[in-house]
Amino acid sequence: MEFHKIKIGENEAGQRCDRFLKKYLHNSSRGNIFKMLRKKIIRVNGKKTRENYLLQIGDIVEFRLNVDTLSELTGKKTTVNKDIVPNFTVIYEDSNILIVNKPAGVIVHPDQKHHTNTLVDMAAKYLYDKGEYDPREEVTFSPASVNRLDLNTSGMVLFAKNYKSLQILNELMRKDKIQKLYLALVKGSLPGTGEIRGYLQKDPQTNKVSVSQLSQGTKKIKAREIVTRYKAIKSYPAYTLLEMELVTGRPHQIRAHLQSIKHPLAGDPKYGDSTWNDYLRKKYGLKRQFLHAHSLSFGECTGILKHLTGRTFNCALPGELKKIIAKKRLV
Repeated sequence: MEFHKIKIGENEAGQRCDRFLKKYLHNSSRGNIFKMLRKKIIRVNGKKTRENYLLQIGDIVEFRLNVDTLSELTGKKTTVNKDIVPNFTVIYEDSNILIVNKPAGVIVHPDQKHHTNTLVDMAAKYLYDKGEYDPREEVTFSPASVNRLDLNTSGMVLFAKNYKSLQILNELMRKDKIQKLYLALVKGSLPGTGEIRGYLQKDPQTNKVSVSQLSQGTKKIKAREIVTRYKAIKSYPAYTLLEMELVTGRPHQIRAHLQSIKHPLAGDPKYGDSTWNDYLRKKYGLKRQFLHAHSLSFGECTGILKHLTGRTFNCALPGELKKIIAKKRLV
């Protein structure tokens, strides 16, 4: 009986065997994968392999499973949605990365309410149309976003086109070597510069976070430290335009941090000031939160991304937000 075999290529090499298998057999549990490795149902180069083995280019992974079982465990996606029309502009692109300007209203990854037409889907379709990505030819890799923005936040999202660049970009993120700057319009006067610290908790039922000053070591609370820096660009008694830097990157971090210091984000339905939001919507047509990822800077990069060292990419405010800050006074 001929069993299914995979030859490891550049987009799979360097991964632990168990992590590769969890991506490929994503309908299988880790426990089941360990069991199949232990019983030699899954072999590498014809022999039993430990789960922590690092796959090499040219390795042959063999699945001693019948076709129906393998199909059930992989649930492999072999097509892109050809009806998708990419709704973004390209800021920068080379053979390894793609930086796009995401408009407000487009979600990066699927969630409970949005299952299709995500930014990830759009990036896959864009690269498919260019002939740079075909899911039928990939074992586990698909174009992956390295950062994410909320549904109604606009601006730059960084994608890896291959596994090597994804590894490097994720390492740069972990080492804080990619600086992400945002423009935010907030209520009240907040001149100068500053740093906001706190501990963030998430309520999974409401998908809302809160910020406290409780120590991360407190046993009664599961909280993660967050740090946000800001610099005032324009400051008036009623509002301030800030440039903000995410030092840590947590869900809703900027929005919750601004609420915690009583300078809520304009147009934010979840953490903002509803009365101010109503005023801005009626007078200036602001129907979204005023938050835009406008700058992405790379520190020291290595390997195939070395050419990005020291480079900064910028993305102008969208028209609907430009019109608002063009006013000398908003009240």
